[in-house]
Amino acid sequence: KSYFILYESFLVWYLRPPKTLFDINPAGCLPLGGCQVFPLGKLSGGYGFEITSTAFPPGHSLVLKCRELASTQMWIDQMITCQSATYENSTQGDRAINELN
Repeated sequence: KSYFILYESFLVWYLRPPKTLFDINPAGCLPLGGCQVFPLGKLSGGYGFEITSTAFPPGHSLVLKCRELASTQMWIDQMITCQSATYENSTQGDRAINELN
């Protein structure tokens, strides 16, 4: 069992519940830019979804599971939303604002 937090454009995970949102000892961190998220439906013990990423070796993915279907859909929706909060998009937006000035 792992514990996950969406933080800006990252999926951060821990091996035990984090003490705070700013716990600096995660087990891993996945930038969500370049990811795709797919629902997998009912799996043993819950509802799953799969994350593919350009950061993964070819043919690899991350499969996560929630106890309830509504929670699974919420994670999928939030990950899709977080994908747009990348460094590249931030700098592009900053350039566009500076060009207007």
